[in-house]
Amino acid sequence: MAFWLIGHIADPLLRKLAWKKLKGIFVSKFWPQLVYDDIFASDKNYYRATAANKPCPRLETDKSYDIVIVGGGLSGLATAKHLLNVGIKNIAIIERHFVGWGASGRNGGEILPGFTAPVTRMARRYGLEFTKSMWDLSTKGVADVVKTINELDIDCDLRPGYVLAMEPEGYNQKSVESELDILEKIGHAKTFKSSQQTCAMLGCKDGYYKAGLHYTDAFHFHPLKYLYGLKDYLLKQGVSIYEETPCIHFENENDGLNILTPKGNLRARKLVLCGDSYLGTLVPHLRRKYVLIRNAMIATEPLPDTDNILPSGVCVSENKGKLMYYRKTADNRLIIGGGDTIRPNNDPKDTRKHIVELCQNSIADIFPQIAGIPISYVWGGYIGITSNYLPYAGSKDGKIYYMGGYSGHGVNQTHIWSALIANAIKNENLKTASPIDRLSHLPMPGLGDYDNYLAQLGMLAESVMEKFD
Repeated sequence: MAFWLIGHIADPLLRKLAWKKLKGIFVSKFWPQLVYDDIFASDKNYYRATAANKPCPRLETDKSYDIVIVGGGLSGLATAKHLLNVGIKNIAIIERHFVGWGASGRNGGEILPGFTAPVTRMARRYGLEFTKSMWDLSTKGVADVVKTINELDIDCDLRPGYVLAMEPEGYNQKSVESELDILEKIGHAKTFKSSQQTCAMLGCKDGYYKAGLHYTDAFHFHPLKYLYGLKDYLLKQGVSIYEETPCIHFENENDGLNILTPKGNLRARKLVLCGDSYLGTLVPHLRRKYVLIRNAMIATEPLPDTDNILPSGVCVSENKGKLMYYRKTADNRLIIGGGDTIRPNNDPKDTRKHIVELCQNSIADIFPQIAGIPISYVWGGYIGITSNYLPYAGSKDGKIYYMGGYSGHGVNQTHIWSALIANAIKNENLKTASPIDRLSHLPMPGLGDYDNYLAQLGMLAESVMEKFD
């Protein structure tokens, strides 16, 4: 807190006096990022253990670029790819840790169309036309990921199929029928599966799920293998990527921006903020668009019998209950994860224990045939959840662009909004010329200070709103 007060008092004075070098030293040593690096004490990530990567250098000197992208995850790298596609080539990406360190290298590996916001709620609040346009974009995001994998020949264990599984508790047949009806009306019909059909597809305990929706236009993959393949392509195209290079601060300067990092400053014509929830308080008005929830996953040892767990090869997530999600890896492990609302910066060891127990108990409930299977990997991270479960993207002043608020559906959305932001930059537009321009997000009080309480209130409100879906 003391550093926070010192930083906000000292910054205007230093800017006024233009002590850039002194400011750079001060900021790099003391400026509070308030981003949540407190990932579990023994963060043993399956993805990082099974993907080959070549590190990129740290920025050591002052440099200039047309575009600087903050964040070396799916958003940042996809944005660079789409900027190249529209003819913009003088690009740099800076990443606080290493490419894929954040949510892009910690997620469930599910490439799904749609959004976390229920389609019934979207249609009721925004209308069918808006809902159709958003879902059309989401399928383009999925298609863009698959197209990139195929065009760049990235070996990332891509597999088709997804089931949205519904537990008996809270199951509402009328709500499911409404969802199917709207999906059909907007041209994204899904196949309803009975309890018996769903459990047969998943190999789970008989009757564990009441029903399921089968998506044939969804996929799952190894996200870090994909990201590293995309990184290699960008480097070959001349994009500069700097790791261990946090954006400490940025400011307008004449016809561009000055971006401060610990070892060197960057001059840029435009800045694209692609860190989503890992930007911390770097941009306060973006931090107020979401609350953080912690998310964690485990990976088992290789399964003893690979045929009776997820025999259909689909990935799965639950729409109520514990909200677990899971899939089988290429080396026949079960990956399973879920979120909670533990306050950021709580003891990560306690959180790790809680998550391992949650995931192990879920395995025993869903797949009793492998109850007690040893766990090889445990890792975690954070997800930014907006008040309406829908994303944001746009520009502040034509110099600074941003995207985020994926609310757990990031893989397809990073590729949608990065393409639209690239076009907006190319055409000097402030907006994306898409339905997302209509969206507004209720600003959250504080800068992450109340995330735990807001998340709990949100869960309570969600339980009420679900009755109208």
